[in-house]
Amino acid sequence: MIKDKFFDRRNYLEILQKRISSLKEGYRQNIAIIGEENVGKTSIVYKFLDKFYDPRIITVFLEVRPESFQDFAKRFIGALLYNFLLNSGLTLREDMDFLVTKSSSYIPNTVLKINSILNELSRRKKLNIITELFSLP
Repeated sequence: MIKDKFFDRRNYLEILQKRISSLKEGYRQNIAIIGEENVGKTSIVYKFLDKFYDPRIITVFLEVRPESFQDFAKRFIGALLYNFLLNSGLTLREDMDFLVTKSSSYIPNTVLKINSILNELSRRKKLNIITELFSLP
């Protein structure tokens, strides 16, 4: 779907907005948009994220692609930190070391956990690393 040809999906955008409102009220909800290939699932997400802004919520959008878990985890951490720092006023770079260093003064405990996860990923030692990864947000 071409970005400027978005139509007939307002109800999906309204549902996403309701879920975000519930999140702000303390309800944690997972959202899945499923469907056949090329029906516009990604377009719905892009359209929503293009208009969404709340400084209290960090959005992380990662496209699914064939890659190792280690690469996925690094992309997830990088996207999380990059989007966390968006409102910091810093000039950002897509560089893991830069993002970790700049985030450490704001969220030191999270950065400690991130460093631990990155260390475990490089050693391939921990079995429950995905649980730790998804507990970061």
